[in-house]
Amino acid sequence: MIQFLKESTFAVNEVLSRSIHILKGHYFSIGGLLLSIFLLFVVAHELTFYLETSSILLKIPLMLLFAVTLLGLQLFLFKFILNLLDHKEHVGVVKTWPSWAELINFLGGIVVFTLASILILFFAMIVCFPLIYMGIDTEVVSFEIVPNVGAILSFFILLRISFFPFFIIDKGISVMKSLRWSLAITKGNIIRLFLILLSLAFVSVLNIYCVYMEYSIMAIIFSLINSFLIIPLTSVVYTVAYRDMVQEYKGSEDPSILSNIF
Repeated sequence: MIQFLKESTFAVNEVLSRSIHILKGHYFSIGGLLLSIFLLFVVAHELTFYLETSSILLKIPLMLLFAVTLLGLQLFLFKFILNLLDHKEHVGVVKTWPSWAELINFLGGIVVFTLASILILFFAMIVCFPLIYMGIDTEVVSFEIVPNVGAILSFFILLRISFFPFFIIDKGISVMKSLRWSLAITKGNIIRLFLILLSLAFVSVLNIYCVYMEYSIMAIIFSLINSFLIIPLTSVVYTVAYRDMVQEYKGSEDPSILSNIF
């Protein structure tokens, strides 16, 4: 186990090192794309108030336009980083922008992702329901135990299927197959992925702690580090981890769900 943790730590350090190198060379491109996504989200949020009394014939087209643009920019960002990893820096915007099929599959994956979250919560409720008959207060079970169990289960299961967008844009496969592939490549890599997320979340935790303790200057510093370094780095790290796991994968070319859950 100690040897496995050493190997996992080494792999995490390698992923972070490569990701930092890529981000240093293309910081303004990656940061600009993330800023575009953020600004578009803010504009969409603000428009909901201005268009609250507008006709539904105006709301629906605008909503679809913002949704397609947001999804497209997110996939464009992942494609751009994949091109950097494959040394295709000069691929044009037109070829990098996702196709309609990729956008539709991405949207379908988000729907499945959301449904999985709801199913996990129901599963947590079923598992925890017998605790009521063991003398534990109903409110404690409903508002403390169930949400915590659901959150833990959701974290690990959703982490397993969260790489589906990369298969859609990199392999050109359907939603369900991309979800199966995500399960397959993350099997046996949960500790590595957890260590990566823990490393990236460290600054955010420090930021929350400083805000809680009212260390204003330190909170501002960590907030700036999180905004201008950690968030852009996260997208790169996730893409690098995907590429590494795909290269290391030795399983079936058409993985099944049941054989890769555990």
